[in-house]
Amino acid sequence: MSYIKVEINGRIVKIEVEKIIGGFIAFKNEVIDEKLKQEIIIKVTDETKNSHLVITFE
Repeated sequence: MSYIKVEINGRIVKIEVEKIIGGFIAFKNEVIDEKLKQEIIIKVTDETKNSHLVITFE
């Protein structure tokens, strides 16, 4: 397992990920409120959409 770090609202969030061919799977089981969780997913998805590495949230 690895981690990616995301900065949101001045805070750093470490997300547990598993590397797969062509990208990562990020696990959404973090203990945070649903609104912040969705903000993080949107930010990560937007920032990586043109990347050769795809991050999928499960």
